[in-house]
Amino acid sequence: MLNKFAPIALFVYKRPEHTARTIEHLIRNPEFDQSAFHVFCDGPKNANDLHAVEETRRVVRTYNLPNLYMHEQTINLGLANSIIRGATQLCREFERVIVLEDDLLVAHGFLDYMNRALDKFAQDEIVMQICGHTYPFQKEPGTDDAFFLPLTNTIGWATWQRAWNMLDLSCTGHEALKSDQLLRKRFDLDGTYPYSRMMFSCMSGRMDVWAIKWWWSVFQHNGLCLYPRNSLVLHEGFGAAATNTKGADTYINDPEWLSDRTVGCLPDKVEPSHENYELLKKYIVSRYGSLTAKTKRQLTKFRSILTDRLHRALKTDI
Repeated sequence: MLNKFAPIALFVYKRPEHTARTIEHLIRNPEFDQSAFHVFCDGPKNANDLHAVEETRRVVRTYNLPNLYMHEQTINLGLANSIIRGATQLCREFERVIVLEDDLLVAHGFLDYMNRALDKFAQDEIVMQICGHTYPFQKEPGTDDAFFLPLTNTIGWATWQRAWNMLDLSCTGHEALKSDQLLRKRFDLDGTYPYSRMMFSCMSGRMDVWAIKWWWSVFQHNGLCLYPRNSLVLHEGFGAAATNTKGADTYINDPEWLSDRTVGCLPDKVEPSHENYELLKKYIVSRYGSLTAKTKRQLTKFRSILTDRLHRALKTDI
């Protein structure tokens, strides 16, 4: 009966406590026992990580789950390669996949929502992702239990093989973001978030962020993603041990997140919620600041550093 529901892919590395909490919340979902549970364990980067990596794998095994499939790497692939490989493998085998990382807590209704949405929109090619997480912005009054946005979110998500096949790891045509201001503005959510800057950093090798490539792929195909009105996922992975979120949680989590949340009716019409898209952009600006303001702050900081270095150099010469 493990094919009744979509397989779950959990990506872990060296955080045993986080991994344990993620699994404990997952198994509270009634659908979990009938879902193939694939845990992808990345290999250690160095000898210092070996103990934490082994402890994380040991923690997974202690649950003695009959639906568990362990995939253990001896070398370190990195988060981006791990997720791309694992999601590709399960999509090929099952034609769909639910993806989690080791620092996410899911609500009681997470798997029910994911599986119902995967079934309902399986043939709607414009729908490319099901999102379990929603930013805590104030939704438009009357918003359904779930709605569509032209934006990806990789904090607990799902997709189908037909959509995942669109993933363009080379990000063909992304160079146009440098010269085409209108394209860059749309990609940056009308200038509210620096996705294009992330893209350039990723493609130059300065960042290892797979999600920006997925966003580019969905963006290029005018794809839509389904979001729950209230988030079903809590991201607790901020801090020094995290790979990409070492700072504080500034605006991601819903302060009123509840572990017993569920999602009722799914939308019948596949169309973006323009009102909620505008509200999301306003929320991002209110919490993150506009790109213009951020750029000015960075330029001011850069000038200050240069001025300080110049003064030091003059003092040395003297």
